[in-house]
Amino acid sequence: MGLIDHHFHPTRRGILVSYFNYGEGLAIAAALEDDSYTIDEIILHIANLRAGHRFSTSEEASGRLGQVCRATFREASFTNYLHRGVPIHYGDGAAELITKKNVNQRMLEADFDELRLGDVERTRLEWRSLLKHIARAPDLNWDRWLELKIAAKEWLDRLPEEVSFDNLPPLTSKQKQRHRSFLSFDS
Repeated sequence: MGLIDHHFHPTRRGILVSYFNYGEGLAIAAALEDDSYTIDEIILHIANLRAGHRFSTSEEASGRLGQVCRATFREASFTNYLHRGVPIHYGDGAAELITKKNVNQRMLEADFDELRLGDVERTRLEWRSLLKHIARAPDLNWDRWLELKIAAKEWLDRLPEEVSFDNLPPLTSKQKQRHRSFLSFDS
């Protein structure tokens, strides 16, 4: 995987991967190692990292991140990290869908069998979370990594504000009731 050198010291890729959980760092490192892959493309395509399989029908160009991962890691599978060369929660197509303006439920129902508005919102939140993580991660002596960090900060400044949970409607009386289970736990 190229995380350590022949002297058992971490490589640049290894250090970068250590900033992330699971296979996300592997994907980001692989993308940064491809000099023809622009930072702006990488920023958008990062949305695919936690999207899951449901977005594949909307994939147009963001599959490049998956292709780079498969080429770099030779379709290897490592439990909790990679499945056939891509991170385990990777989903081609999420980047295209979450960056479209005015995504609505009717459009989703017309185009996708499994995808719902909640999936899009969850992926937007995960994308924002990854951008925050990148922006706040440690520096590394690698121009492409530093450019990605700056771009992540700029994107975060341009994205609409996050949903505030302070102004949620009150719970209904049914929601306030305790759940009564019909299960019995006899020993």
